[in-house]
Amino acid sequence: MKNKSRLLLGIGLFILTGVIISCTDSLDKTISYVESVRVEYSDCSGCQECMLDFSCPENAIMFDSTRTKAFIDADKCVQCMECINLFNCPDDAFTLVQDIIPPAALNGLNVYSDNPGDLTIKFQSTGDDDTLGNAYQYELQLLDENDEEMVTDFEPTIPINPGFEEYWIISDLEEDALITVNIRAYDEMNNASPVASAVVTIMGNHHPPAAINTLSISNVSSNSFQLNWFAVGNNGLSGGPAEYYIVKVHTDSITEENWNDIADYEQDMIPANPFTIENLQIEGLEISTEYFAAIKAVDDSSNIAPISVVVSATTLGAPDLTAPAAITDLSVDTIDMNSFVLNWTAVGDDSLEGTASSYIVKVNTEIIDENNWNDIPDFLQNLTPQPAGSEESLLITDLDPLTEYYAAVKALDEMNNIADISNLANATTSSLPDSTPPAAITDLTAIGSETEIELSWTSPGDDGNIGTAAGYEIRIALYEITEINWEEAELLPGPPWPLIAGSLQDYTVDELELGNVYYFAIKAFDENNNYADISNVTNSQLIEDIIPPSDITNLSVLVGYASNLTTIRINWTAPGDNGDIGICDHYEIRYLTQPIGEDNWATATLFNDPPAPLAAGANQFCNVTGLNSATIYYFAVKAFDEVGNVNNISNSPGGKIVFQINTGACHNCANCINDCDQNAIHQGAGYKYIDPDECTACGDCTCPWNLIYQAVVAY
Repeated sequence: MKNKSRLLLGIGLFILTGVIISCTDSLDKTISYVESVRVEYSDCSGCQECMLDFSCPENAIMFDSTRTKAFIDADKCVQCMECINLFNCPDDAFTLVQDIIPPAALNGLNVYSDNPGDLTIKFQSTGDDDTLGNAYQYELQLLDENDEEMVTDFEPTIPINPGFEEYWIISDLEEDALITVNIRAYDEMNNASPVASAVVTIMGNHHPPAAINTLSISNVSSNSFQLNWFAVGNNGLSGGPAEYYIVKVHTDSITEENWNDIADYEQDMIPANPFTIENLQIEGLEISTEYFAAIKAVDDSSNIAPISVVVSATTLGAPDLTAPAAITDLSVDTIDMNSFVLNWTAVGDDSLEGTASSYIVKVNTEIIDENNWNDIPDFLQNLTPQPAGSEESLLITDLDPLTEYYAAVKALDEMNNIADISNLANATTSSLPDSTPPAAITDLTAIGSETEIELSWTSPGDDGNIGTAAGYEIRIALYEITEINWEEAELLPGPPWPLIAGSLQDYTVDELELGNVYYFAIKAFDENNNYADISNVTNSQLIEDIIPPSDITNLSVLVGYASNLTTIRINWTAPGDNGDIGICDHYEIRYLTQPIGEDNWATATLFNDPPAPLAAGANQFCNVTGLNSATIYYFAVKAFDEVGNVNNISNSPGGKIVFQINTGACHNCANCINDCDQNAIHQGAGYKYIDPDECTACGDCTCPWNLIYQAVVAY
């Protein structure tokens, strides 16, 4: 490397701060070091004396792979200077180089404050030597309006690659403070860039929380009520939770004018995030007294929200100490092997007046009294009490057969006043559970149609052919169904509810495939899951539909008045699903500017909004829209059934939308002829008329008597 600066050293160890020692390096390390540590290189003859006659204490002197050039490994070199002071290189290749190039000036400095107490700093990173390499560190200085340095916890980041954006946010600064920002970069030799400066005012928090407009009162008692509201934010309805609440409760209405005169209601609520439901129980109130309540939220900068909506409530009178009366007519009926029904006359909220709030029901195999009441589990129920004097009943379930049970009931009011225990009722559940299944079904039949198979049978009873069964299982398979493979056959969904024994029942099976033979069997079961034997097995299959709808031969264009210049109405007699029977599935309607046959059906334009088919023989209409006026269109229709059978193409009538003159009322003036540039209006015998072949439907012709109208003519 040419034009090297050399420092001549005298005898002894010479130390120079910020000096790197090197000789010619290998190519790859040269590129790396030149970019990162600014090493200066010299020519080397490869004599190897620096390795043969001198021993580097750190073994940092090395040769490249060609053994022609020496270099100093910067990772090992500790800058002890012995290679300079104790060894005389014949080529004078060992050189001291000092880094004197500072980082370049910082570009794009942008400082602003967009949140209370926050300072954002953005700028483009610079290099180690001008714009090359990475700078070593940044120095950040913040000065207040008196030019005194401010102390923060912020530490500048390590410089990134030159030209990339540095992005810093410093928080918790004094709000509304005027701050001077000074930044400069340093390299590892302490060379500094020019100082970049900017002045900014730190945003202050002057936005209080929003007023609470959702305040309401609930759970009013004789000495308390509950306040409810949605939390507001630190700044309006945003910015995190407020700092605290000020709550006022008073017997006079609360306003901004008397707010400070009313003592705060003591509470230690910590506000939640905005829009969270808040609740506060207000205690220590007088009975039968109207109270007003209001709230203000305060943020972390002591900004106070406006007063909330003011709500009020009147506390209840003296507390309810009257319990419901004891039930005295508890009885049992409808006894089964695992259940019975309790009956009693409802008592009131206060003795025998009003309506109780709930019931506690106890059922046990031992006698129930006040002594063991709390030891016996409640029978779970959600019966809502009826007004005093009403008849109540409750089904008690999950009992053991042939077991004596005792039952008792207590009523509660809304203040949890509990009645005395009722009279004790008892009953013994029945034995001999039902083991008689429904009778086997012997007349199951299956009749197929084009799309479904209908099953029918005579219903059995609950016990043989007596009563009503609880349900059916109907199964389908592609093979004969037996008791052995019953569970393997597919269970069909949604069977009908059984009717009383001897009734005719049916069930329709769809979503079947043509060509398959399907087998069916059925079992009835009762409420105790006693299953009947398998029914007779029947089979059927779908009937292939090969009959298309009948041909449409009377398709016509409806001539006369047209509602607009883009629509022609066509009509025909609806065909059936199978010939002239039933209702076909859908139509295809096409139109073209020439008559339509099978040869050009596919190229004709498909109308995308055909009508739903009517019953065979009905008069069917369709308004074909999106047409151009003064153009002859020909139409054709095909009908399809649900399996895709299609009839032959219909006849193909034509129609054209033009203007016509009511010749019967024509005054035979020349106004319309003078308007027509197409020479489409001609003189008749005492009237004017428009030739539809020549009319372009331009709409320029006018009639003083409004006798010109839009019309469809047939072709």
